Amino acid sequence: MKPGKFVLVLIAGFFAVNNAHAQSPREQLNQLVTQLQASPGDTALRERIIKLAQEIKPPPAVLEEAERRMARGSAAFRAAKSENDFRDAAREFEQASIAAPWSGDIYYNLGLAQDKAGDHASAIRSLKLAMLATPDSRETRTLLYEVEYRQEKVGSPEAQAVKRQVQGDTLLQALDGAVFRFVDSFNATFTVEVRGRTATIIRHQGRHNSRYATLEERPPVTGNCRLSVVNGNPQCEAPMVNFGGYRVFIDIATHGRSAGIAWIGPDGKRESPQILNRTN
Repeated sequence: MKPGKFVLVLIAGFFAVNNAHAQSPREQLNQLVTQLQASPGDTALRERIIKLAQEIKPPPAVLEEAERRMARGSAAFRAAKSENDFRDAAREFEQASIAAPWSGDIYYNLGLAQDKAGDHASAIRSLKLAMLATPDSRETRTLLYEVEYRQEKVGSPEAQAVKRQVQGDTLLQALDGAVFRFVDSFNATFTVEVRGRTATIIRHQGRHNSRYATLEERPPVTGNCRLSVVNGNPQCEAPMVNFGGYRVFIDIATHGRSAGIAWIGPDGKRESPQILNRTN
């Protein structure tokens, strides 16, 4: 055999082996879908799947699991009355998008539910995938533009201020009627009571304590202040009545199970805080 023919035989054999092991587009698609099941948040992988599915003729069919999840999501969407309800619908559509991650209709419904749930960033991501899958859909494009506008409005300083106000009002409503108490080593009892937006602190000195063994019971020392939410925590500073110019800084934890109090002297120096646990 001449050397030239031997080389040609090797090359032909190489391509024959390669072709035997080459995956078809449908096999590649199935492999990528399997990868997505392990990494459902991989947007770049979803984009690869959509582009590959567009090359397959006839297009891949939507699997039964995707149809089931779509039906469940549609039922949840129609019955939804709150953002939490729309989140339930979005979860069903999300599962459908894992079963058939090339479907523009699934991504459209997912984006619609996410938008209704107030998750505009996720909705925009889903709708962009829907546009990739169905670039000629005017309905998808219009919804994408609308959600982008809502996202901008929500991110504005005015919208953020309103959101903080609503969160603060909700937190204060949940604290209405709360009572926090602590007894120190000198048998002094500290109580913070919340009524509406007003916090009242009461310091009650016991009849006997380790520091003043013969001390008679003293009248309680009180103060009150109006709570406002600062950095997520209800806080205020209460001047103590007839107590030498002392004030008490009250800081209630966001979870509402404890409150911190710190005495502030006439010189403005703040003492170490004491923690009061909620009793009701």
